Amino acid sequence: MIKNIIFDFGGVILDLDYKLTEAALNKLLGTAIDFQNLDAEAKKVFDDYEKGLENDEWFIWQLQNMAVRVPQAQEVIKAWNAMLIDIRKEKLDFLKMIKAHYNIYLLSNTNALHIRYVMRLLKEKHNVLDFDRYFEKTYYSYLVKMRKPNKDIFDFIMQDAQLKREECLFIDDLQSNVDGAQLAGIPARRFPANENLEEWFKKEGLL
Repeated sequence: MIKNIIFDFGGVILDLDYKLTEAALNKLLGTAIDFQNLDAEAKKVFDDYEKGLENDEWFIWQLQNMAVRVPQAQEVIKAWNAMLIDIRKEKLDFLKMIKAHYNIYLLSNTNALHIRYVMRLLKEKHNVLDFDRYFEKTYYSYLVKMRKPNKDIFDFIMQDAQLKREECLFIDDLQSNVDGAQLAGIPARRFPANENLEEWFKKEGLL
């Protein structure tokens, strides 16, 4: 019996489009970044930043160092945040409603620059001052120093929140993260990115 839902953030609750940041960075840096086909060095830069192993200034400098013409830091930040589109009001309303049925948690591979942007967006557009209060607890990769799809982050959540794996359902838009949760013994389903969350829950028999 499912008692706990663990939501991914981007692509499930937050509408996003990675291609917008790819295009913005490629134009700004005069290079070719493909998030699906990063070389080992570039992948380590993004992974280390999302694990909180390095700070904002380091990350911005790494991107500037990839450029043909070194851009200003604010230009880099704008391009990096281009993927972040919106959190629709109906998804915020859905999160409030679903708490009557499940204990809900948030697990996101993310970083300080993205979170600051999204929290500012929530405040300015939806008057949400404390997004974390929508959940029993939130887990951001850059704060817990781990990221999906690695098993350690799923094990950490189970222990930290004192959850039973068989009573949980993890929902993510990326199959690799769904696979990671399942390898950690947590039931998981893939959500089609940016779709209507409530309709999907009904279709999946979760409501």
